[in-house]
Amino acid sequence: MERTLSLVLTHAWFDLMVTGEKSVEYRDVGGRYHRQLMRRDYQWVKFYRGYAGDPVRRWFTCRLVGWEVVDGLDESFPNGLSVRGRKVAIRLGAPCERFPLP
Repeated sequence: MERTLSLVLTHAWFDLMVTGEKSVEYRDVGGRYHRQLMRRDYQWVKFYRGYAGDPVRRWFTCRLVGWEVVDGLDESFPNGLSVRGRKVAIRLGAPCERFPLP
């Protein structure tokens, strides 16, 4: 059975991912998701936009291509968000399943 890692994103980060402007998800080194990646062999990542209280909870699924710890990260995005420092980089394939997106 293939394993899926579930991650929640805020609306701004979700929108960057679903449009393809961002194809790598960054998480803190040593945090919950880093520990999960070290313990299990995931094949998929399912991203949720916001938490379950949202009236229409959007999501999409991507193939997990690989992950690594990156030092000295300094990446900025068109919407003004940025990622800096030491992070776990989760590399993703193109979104393959979505609901409900325009």
